[in-house]
Amino acid sequence: MDFSSNKAASAVVVLDAMGVIYNAGDDVGELLIPFAREKGCLLPDGEITKAYTECSLGNFTSAEFWKRLGMPGRGRDLDRQYLKRHTPTAGLIPFLAAMQKNAIPVGCISNDVSKWSRQLRQAFQLENYFFHWTISGDVRIRKPDAGIFKCFLDDTGIRPERCVFVDDREKNLDAAARLGFRTLYFSNAGAQKEGPHDRGEF
Repeated sequence: MDFSSNKAASAVVVLDAMGVIYNAGDDVGELLIPFAREKGCLLPDGEITKAYTECSLGNFTSAEFWKRLGMPGRGRDLDRQYLKRHTPTAGLIPFLAAMQKNAIPVGCISNDVSKWSRQLRQAFQLENYFFHWTISGDVRIRKPDAGIFKCFLDDTGIRPERCVFVDDREKNLDAAARLGFRTLYFSNAGAQKEGPHDRGEF
């Protein structure tokens, strides 16, 4: 992603988490469901996904989430074991360092469980690179609902046309574009696909 031009001087970069900051784009399918299966969860995939969605809306804690999946053990231990499966996207830290060097603010808008989001960014020492995080579990709205983007704008006081929103899902980019965000479709595999959004990778 090239933000070196004068046009980018007033830009604010807003990153999605799963599939952009972290490698797994489908964290539920790629990481969560396999983890639950290893721990003996017998619920159908759809029930696991439904419970995760509710948890990521702040409707109950991660400890309650594991209980609903019928998984033994303390919630904090299961949190720790599960979150170890996440890895940052290759090139993320140099990108964030370049943004910091060029005084380009970086924020995040993500669907995630509040506690997991905090633990991951602390584990990978990301806090100092970001000026704001808007997480579904905190604001109780999930992308692609326009409300989560409005929360980011209201909380930061930044106009949408200043924001370059980076996501790996077209429906989220579409929602942001309708509010006036500039948008960039991200692929950490370098894959290109036709669509209305700019393309990029770290």
